[in-house]
Amino acid sequence: MSTYLNLPDGPEPVARVGDRLKAEAEEFQRKAADLLLQIQDLDGGQPWGHDEAGTAFEQQYHKPMGEEGTLAHALQERLRTAGGLLNELGGKVTTAMATYDATDQTGGGAIAGAV
Repeated sequence: MSTYLNLPDGPEPVARVGDRLKAEAEEFQRKAADLLLQIQDLDGGQPWGHDEAGTAFEQQYHKPMGEEGTLAHALQERLRTAGGLLNELGGKVTTAMATYDATDQTGGGAIAGAV
């Protein structure tokens, strides 16, 4: 077994982490969607108020940020897409470990056959 990545227990435990990330991503996405609805409902009521601090917050919160739109929009978009990104990360971890294992097995076999 290769020690290039220092995986003394092999790639399987790391691959299971990838699988867990993917499973958790689904629940995270549901919770994030609920939270996003709550944020959007609260935003409509301007909960920051109209005093000096509230006005300063609102100006920053609705300040354009280039292609991202406003800070409010950018934050909500990140929340909306976070579960998908977590799922994608989990898939990449799982795929990387499968590739690592296949490469390690193929390389080990080739070395053994050359000796």
